[in-house]
Amino acid sequence: MLKRLGWSLGAISILALLITAGHATQSFCAVSERTPDGFVNLRNGPGPHYKVVGQVLPPNVMLVGTEQCRDDFGLSLCSEDRQWVFVEEVLGKRPLMKGWMNNKFVSVCPSRS
Repeated sequence: MLKRLGWSLGAISILALLITAGHATQSFCAVSERTPDGFVNLRNGPGPHYKVVGQVLPPNVMLVGTEQCRDDFGLSLCSEDRQWVFVEEVLGKRPLMKGWMNNKFVSVCPSRS
């Protein structure tokens, strides 16, 4: 009985880990908003004091991650207030452009109906 309970708890732990990992890697389609200066900065951290690593020209289409924390630039950084989102890719841009963007410059892609 205890052995079966141990297997059940192990299976539940693995399932919870897979669900959490699956949720952490979800992304959605977004479009960068128009700005007075004509571009939106991508940064290597969630805040205006982080280094600019790229610029997105609106209305570029992007894949934006749903997770609050990322470690793409070395350190694990989090946007606790969710004011910043992580752009995983600006579609059609090579080399790959990624970084943190203030969410006020991000809109969800319109649906095609």
